[in-house]
Amino acid sequence: MKVSIIGGGGLVGSTAAFALQCGSVVSRICLIDANKDLALGQATDLLHGASLVADQRISAGDFEEVACVASPTKAGFI
Repeated sequence: MKVSIIGGGGLVGSTAAFALQCGSVVSRICLIDANKDLALGQATDLLHGASLVADQRISAGDFEEVACVASPTKAGFI
């Protein structure tokens, strides 16, 4: 499943991404924030620990990427 976290650059969004990463619940996490640099920094931090958890794709993006990666039946938004 793919999850896009709107507000992923903040503490709540990045913590939600970390919980999803540790739980190995999803295959892809996209952090979206108005401050793109902050979202990219949080995504990079998560990538540093990704090799210890599971095979996941973690990225930072914008609202256009949500439309590209989300399938109508298996998408989650936080």
